[in-house]
Amino acid sequence: MKRLIKLYLKLSALILIFLSVHFSAQTLVDTLKQRLSTQKGKERIGTLIALSQQNVYFDSKQSREYALEALSLANQNNDEINKAEAYYYLGFSEYRLGNYQVALQYLNNASETWKNLKNDNSLATARNLIAIVYYYIGRYEISTKLYSQNLVYYKSKNNMIYYSKMLTNIANVYLKKENFEKALENLLLAERFARKYSANDSYYLGNLLCNIGEAYFGKKKHELALKNYYEALEYLNRIKLTDGIANVQQDIGLAYLELKNYSESINYFNLALKNYSEINYTKGVMDVKDNIIKYFKEVKKPDIALKEAESLEEIATSAKDTLMLAKSYNHFADIYEAKGNCVLASKFFRKYLNLKTSIEKEENKQNFLGLQVLTDAEEKDMENINLRQENELQKERLKTSWLIFFTVIGGLIVFAVFSLMLYKKEKNIRKYAALLEKKNEEINIQNNKLEEVILAKDKFFSILAHNLKNPFWALLGLNKMLDEDYSELSDSEKREIIIRMGSSIENVYKLFEDLLSWAKTQQSAIKPVKENLNAAELIYTSVKPYELRAKEKNVNILVNTDENISFYADRFMLETIIGNFVDNAIKFSKENSNVEVAAYNEDNNFVISIKDFGIGIPDEKIEKLFMLGENISSQGTQNEKGSGLGLIICKEFLKLNNGEIFVESKVNEGTKFSIKLPLEKF
Repeated sequence: MKRLIKLYLKLSALILIFLSVHFSAQTLVDTLKQRLSTQKGKERIGTLIALSQQNVYFDSKQSREYALEALSLANQNNDEINKAEAYYYLGFSEYRLGNYQVALQYLNNASETWKNLKNDNSLATARNLIAIVYYYIGRYEISTKLYSQNLVYYKSKNNMIYYSKMLTNIANVYLKKENFEKALENLLLAERFARKYSANDSYYLGNLLCNIGEAYFGKKKHELALKNYYEALEYLNRIKLTDGIANVQQDIGLAYLELKNYSESINYFNLALKNYSEINYTKGVMDVKDNIIKYFKEVKKPDIALKEAESLEEIATSAKDTLMLAKSYNHFADIYEAKGNCVLASKFFRKYLNLKTSIEKEENKQNFLGLQVLTDAEEKDMENINLRQENELQKERLKTSWLIFFTVIGGLIVFAVFSLMLYKKEKNIRKYAALLEKKNEEINIQNNKLEEVILAKDKFFSILAHNLKNPFWALLGLNKMLDEDYSELSDSEKREIIIRMGSSIENVYKLFEDLLSWAKTQQSAIKPVKENLNAAELIYTSVKPYELRAKEKNVNILVNTDENISFYADRFMLETIIGNFVDNAIKFSKENSNVEVAAYNEDNNFVISIKDFGIGIPDEKIEKLFMLGENISSQGTQNEKGSGLGLIICKEFLKLNNGEIFVESKVNEGTKFSIKLPLEKF
């Protein structure tokens, strides 16, 4: 998540902030339909617009039909006022149906008409909805500019209710950019204004609390997120706002998914899907299906996830939503990989990358409709508003700081009194507790060590299975390609496939070889047979097998050791250790560089060092190099692969020879492994 954290934040519910519509009034819709049946010509326009307004959330297609007829009649009668209204609700309904470019065309027509009519309030209404549409198509800079224009406008009118709502909209952009701290500051300030000026506005408070929940969710404070989500749900249930309820239900499902409460998670996802489907909100249906697929992937039910992905692909194709279509392809790739079908996984991953690239190119194009830039005066006003907004936030933070200060002081006083009362009693309890703790300490230490070993080995076998699975999948995929497309492949392509199959086989063989060596050390099946060894001769026999690999990569191996140095150790184990370190040094070296191998005596110890001038190892990885269960293996400079098991075997072998390993490394400068053995007599 990515949170991934990689989630859509819902802004669509905010667009009703400018409408004075009572959504639960089904009787009003029935009355309007009855009135329409008796009307003709120009007198139908107002009723058609009212019906479009009432249906925009609950039946967007029907809303569009009413608005189209209203626009036609308004044009026939040169009715500019109602023409602007018809344009607006056409844009509104197209937005609800996911047709964003068409929606922008209609909304810009409404804006131009209202601008000519000098209807500033309606112009601000259209500007807000245009900003939301731009938000959905990823044009955040335009969206923020439009919200800021409205912020300036409502501040100039001293309309703190709508000013609060613009703060909420701007906060949503911060949410999308994952600046959760800044988003939360704006939202909490908006909440203060809302509770003061809009205490009876269940619609706005519900959506505002939902957004606060999203900010807490982004900060990984899931319990606080759920608290705000449930309060938001109470407000939205009062007005029976299906769309807003579905938004919050989906958010609750995501929070429970993060908390691994799978039963509650899928329950809320299904509730959200049901509500979105009832009001024909295509974008909402796709959003929640995307999350349902994530749920089934996480609980490891690939077959069900596959069916949901097919459904998402069908809806996204019909809605011409390329972003959701790309997401469906990515889901297919993940699911087929989990099912072991690497051919289909690769196919869908390529489709995902191609479509993702196309989307990114489209986003980088010049805005196809364009909007006028802010005037100098508006820019200045906006700067002043932002400054005043920051001052408001500073005041809020100051108030909060004083409250915390007095709370802490009071708490310390209470704590001091309470501590004094319990001191004597606690002293006696500590005596007995110390005795009991001493007796249990050794048992706890042993239990902790055992748990650590079990956990490490579990992680180790998980990593091992992953490292074995990848080359086998590669082999299966290449073999299938060779079998099915043999006659269509050129000789060079066949040779490339065979070379890649050979590389995968070598990786598997090396992994098994390392695994067998490690298993023997764990079972005490390997015991050192120590002998007097000549350092120069040992290093020569250890390095020789890797000279060809070094030559192929244009890496020079430089050996510096005294012919007369000798020491006492197991030959096989030392050759394995030196060979492993030399192999790694070549793997992570850049072309035309050196690997330096040296041997010398130091403070009654025999030392062998292997130094490369390659990519180096980050500090956070060095301490995990020799830990079982830590998957820290990296690709070499030519994408060479490894399991990381070799280093663990080296540590086990050195332990059997009473030796130690030391590592020094700097990123992009190189790494030095040093082996230190005590000088023992033969």
